[in-house]
Amino acid sequence: QGRHFGLLSPYLDWSTSPFVAVFFALEEVYSRFSGLRASYPTEVPCSVHVWGLRLWRDITEPDVFEIHMLTTAHGTRQRAQRAAFNWLNSADHIDLESYLTSRGLAYYLERYDLILANALDALKELELMNVTYSSLFPDIEGAARDANMITDFLHMYDLFESFLRQKRSEKDTPSSS
Repeated sequence: QGRHFGLLSPYLDWSTSPFVAVFFALEEVYSRFSGLRASYPTEVPCSVHVWGLRLWRDITEPDVFEIHMLTTAHGTRQRAQRAAFNWLNSADHIDLESYLTSRGLAYYLERYDLILANALDALKELELMNVTYSSLFPDIEGAARDANMITDFLHMYDLFESFLRQKRSEKDTPSSS
């Protein structure tokens, strides 16, 4: 959790559920827009990324790269989020991508680009599958975040459509040199 607040850590958190991973990627975009009532920010990515780590075989290296799959004995949030963590302790590599590349295992890491224009619809679909703040954070914080998101959705759909129309018209308008 500390990485979400800027804490430097050798641990990287994952979810064993692709739906939970998509929720957190889209949630990051939603967080940028939540609370806005008049307009969207001017700098918005066109897509968000979801990373997948395929584990066809054991790729761990003792004391260098480890993967920890959490059991049901761990906290309620970790269970709900189907949490897993990897730990990288390498003097030569500060990120997982460069480390796996150096071992000839880059193909274990996959990046999926999700188009931002579909973000709100995807979050609504995830809600139908019960992948929500309240299910992933089964406490008062999750319930509050869920209530705020539901309230924001009605307003955000209108703002988001307006934002996309503006970006499309800017793209279609020829620039003068």
